[in-house]
Parts: sequence; structure tokens; C-alpha cells
Amino acid sequence: MTPTDWPSRPPGHLIWLHCPTHKGLISIAKIIERLEEGGTDITVVLTADTLPAEAPHPAFIMQPIEALTNPRTFVRHWQPDILIWLGGPLVPAYLTALDPFETKRIFLNASDENISRTPAGWFRTSRRSLFRRFDVVLATDAPSATRLRRYGTPPTNIENIGILDDPHPAPTVDETALGEIGEALKTRPVWLAFDPHVTEIKEILRAHKQASRGAHRLLLIVAQSDKDESCYADSGMHIAFESKGDPISDATQIFVTEGLDRKANWLRLSPITFIGGSLSEASRLDPFDPASLGSAIIHGPGTAPYGPKFERLASANASTQITQTQELPASVEDLLAANINAEQASRAWSVISEGAEIAKTMETTLTSLIANRSAA
Repeated sequence: MTPTDWPSRPPGHLIWLHCPTHKGLISIAKIIERLEEGGTDITVVLTADTLPAEAPHPAFIMQPIEALTNPRTFVRHWQPDILIWLGGPLVPAYLTALDPFETKRIFLNASDENISRTPAGWFRTSRRSLFRRFDVVLATDAPSATRLRRYGTPPTNIENIGILDDPHPAPTVDETALGEIGEALKTRPVWLAFDPHVTEIKEILRAHKQASRGAHRLLLIVAQSDKDESCYADSGMHIAFESKGDPISDATQIFVTEGLDRKANWLRLSPITFIGGSLSEASRLDPFDPASLGSAIIHGPGTAPYGPKFERLASANASTQITQTQELPASVEDLLAANINAEQASRAWSVISEGAEIAKTMETTLTSLIANRSAA
């Protein structure tokens, strides 16, 4: 792509957003929308290693990475008021191209990993100069903030605020169906095994039997994609199979459903969720789904493909990880205690809502920089 292919620079404030991985892109689009609603005229030029299929907001002009082959030409054409570097390793050529201009530079999602991946040559010779170019650095954690200070970023320019990620939408609950199921359950305590692997069923049943000794009328809901019911044959417990039309009665100890499409209902009903597959292969559920609906989480070591989300929950002590099936009964018993359950669920909610606070900080930062630019 050559400069002749670029549209003219529009009037008003222009932000260059470099977002290599798209992480946080939707959140930035929502921030821009709120600024526009407040009367600010903004255009965002988005560059990324791979562009999204469509612009996340009408104010975005998407430019492929080839547009940055000559970064000085790119910057001269667009003359951005603000650069937002949203994650990923720094590219010195892009940053230094801004030097002749008065562009304010923000490093968002500045993590230890992204900092350390800046090209080695720059680290040896000019790293302090490179990091000093940022007017605002929003670090993901304390170790990252420490490294930024060590690499020359003025401490007054650094704020440790966490990770700006895209908001996690809570699964939609069918309130009518939820009310009907709730009527059948009445006040019974409940826990959920969501889409377990067949190799996990035996230990799930053992965990339920053990937990039931201390929790009167405890009900286990198993929402599964595997239609094999033979693994329940020798459980010695009263099992209702939704596929056979069995109702949930007072005698029912386990309710087996194939209703994965009603995921949100089961998660809302169950204060405890064991994430199936995580003890045998890989997680079959995004852990932010139960977290968004107030269900405390138990899982095994198989966290792919949601590894980063599990890590964020673990770092906040907002989930219970077990390493082997034999640990499941004790974990269920612990989380049946209302205070422990509520504390873990609350911490998980804080993790998934963290992005809202970070987005607010980012919005305030942009508002201030734009106001200062207008007054200059």
C-alpha cells in the first residue's frame, strides 16, 4: 500500500491505535463511542499485524501493516494527536517516526512480556530513550511497572492498573425456564458438572456421594454432550435423565441433561461449577461464563484454550484448581460453605469486571490529553 491509496487525513482529533493482537480492541471502540457521545470529534487509524474482518466502530480507518513500511511517511500523512500502543512488543521505528510531531504516546497493557520482547539492539543501546518517549504508561502489574522504571520510563508517567481486555458478555439466561427449574428445586443446594469427559464421571459421582453426607438434599446437575449413560449404572444413587423425560423429584440426587444450549440457566442455578474436560484433556467451558453468573469454579490443570483467563482467576485466588480427581470431593465440600463460596465468586467477579475500571481510567486519560491538545 502506498500513500496514494490512503484517504485524506480527516479534520478533528486523530488517534493512531496500534493493536497487534486485537486484545482490548472492542473496549477501545466503546471508549471512542463514549467520547463521541460527549461531543468529541475523533478518528482512529487502526494498524495491526492482522486487521479484523470489519472496523469495530465507524470512526475507525483500518490500515494494513504494509502501510507502515515507511513509518515516517505514514506519520507525516496522518499526523496523529495521540498514539495508543495496545500490547505487543515495541517497534522502535514506529515510535521514533513520531519525534518531529507533538504526538502524545500511551503504552497500554504494558506487560513484562511485551517490554522484554522489544528488539535486543534497542535494549542494549537506547532502551532508556525509547521508553522515555511515552507520556502515559499503563502497566498490567507491579513487576511490569518496576521494569518500566528500570528501563527509563519516568515514574510519574506509570500507573499500574491491570489488563484492558474486551468485556465478557454474560451468557443469556432464559428467565421463564429458569423459574420453572427453580420451582422444581425449591431450596435444595445444587452443584454443577458442566460437560464432563466420560473419564471424569466416576470421580464426580464419588464427590457428590461424599458431599451429600454433609449437605442434606444436595443435587448434582450434570450437563453433558456425551450421551453414554452407562457410566451411571453402578452409582447407587437416584438419577433422573432429562432425555427420558424424568422429572426432578425430592428423591432425585443427580439430574443428567444434554441441555448445553441452556448453559446460562445451569450456571445461574448452581453456586458451584466443575468445568468438565479440565481433568482429562482441555477445558470445555470458558471460566468467565460461570464467573459472570456468580458460580464458584473448580477445575483441573487442563485450561486450554482459556489459559490466560484461568491464570487471571488463579492470581486473584478466584478459582479452585485441583490436580487429580481424588481432590474433587473435598473441593466441593469446601465450596458448599456459603462464606467461602461467596468470597471466591466475588473475587472472580472482580477479575472479569476489572476491565471496566481500566476502561474508565483510559477514557479519563484520553479526555485529558485531547483537552490539552485543543487548548494548545
